[in-house]
Amino acid sequence: MSAVIEWLLEEDVANPGIRYHVLTALLQRSADDPEVVAAHQAVMERGPVPAILAAQDPAGYWEKPGEGYYPKYRGTVWSVIYLAQLGADLVSLSGHKFYGPKGTAALYIREGTPFSPVLTGGAQERGLRAGTENVAGIVGLSEAMVLACEESETDGKRLQGLRDRLEHEISETVPRVKINGRSVRRVPNTSNISFESVDGESIVLGLELCGIFVSTGSACSTGDPDPSHVLLAMGLSAREAQGSIRLSLGRETREEDIDATVTALIETVERLRSISSA
Repeated sequence: MSAVIEWLLEEDVANPGIRYHVLTALLQRSADDPEVVAAHQAVMERGPVPAILAAQDPAGYWEKPGEGYYPKYRGTVWSVIYLAQLGADLVSLSGHKFYGPKGTAALYIREGTPFSPVLTGGAQERGLRAGTENVAGIVGLSEAMVLACEESETDGKRLQGLRDRLEHEISETVPRVKINGRSVRRVPNTSNISFESVDGESIVLGLELCGIFVSTGSACSTGDPDPSHVLLAMGLSAREAQGSIRLSLGRETREEDIDATVTALIETVERLRSISSA
């Protein structure tokens, strides 16, 4: 039995999210088509948080611009506290996204949702996944989630301040740059920036020599020489997408790290542009 994957395109790039009427139309198809409608809580390459189409919001946990719901705080872990308000049948979480052990994950299944295990033969994980449990991983994931939820709002505001300062200083000191997704709701720790007349991969290598590690896209696309399909879908040209880098801030990022990054970027971009124009 083969599966068919259909991508849902964002209708409004400035206000990303799957619109309610699109989702409704999908769910009104025949009983076995579609099987699953899936959406990212946050877009990894550029940071925006798509609308979460919750069916109801009795506790007022969500803002409601247009037809979509957004978490009031723009992080992703924070909103997991209110899974009941997400309106989703299934929510998967990757531990490494909130400082949990790499290789660990969790799956939330709404009560009453049909679910068949892929791995069978044992009663572990309530009969949903056979095999000996990774106890250390489970404990580590749980503790990381507790800490992330406790610190999410405070640390998120701190990171947002650092990210905004980073983007402002780059915009003020490096000519011909574009902050991608700047005007939309974003997670607080991610910035995607395009540099005119410079290749993003060259910037990555130049910053690495300064001890600063960035990327040209998500980890999933590492090694792909083509421009990011995400940035192209946003309306960027192939040249703009090719000259983009992603900067991620984290729990240990401090003001002095922003200073060092801006200084290194100025020098790296200036040097690369002088070479390309020579």
